[in-house]
Amino acid sequence: MFAAKYITDEKILEIVGFHDEAHNAYAYGKRNGDWEAAERRAYDLIAILGDNLDQFLFFYECDNGTKGKKPDEFEWFKEIALR
Repeated sequence: MFAAKYITDEKILEIVGFHDEAHNAYAYGKRNGDWEAAERRAYDLIAILGDNLDQFLFFYECDNGTKGKKPDEFEWFKEIALR
């Protein structure tokens, strides 16, 4: 992983390593209309992240706020994560 050259914190590396998974879950639901499967995928990610969920949400929100990205997928994942 590219980030490992510059980051030694394992928690941060884990967050960076999973940074596309929330997007992938949302994209699956949108593409296939199977939102139940998309939510299961989101819950699997939430379980993997454990205590790192808050940091992941912060990172994901920042990443999702870059030019050209829409807030829909972040808001969808955040709503699931905060249930």
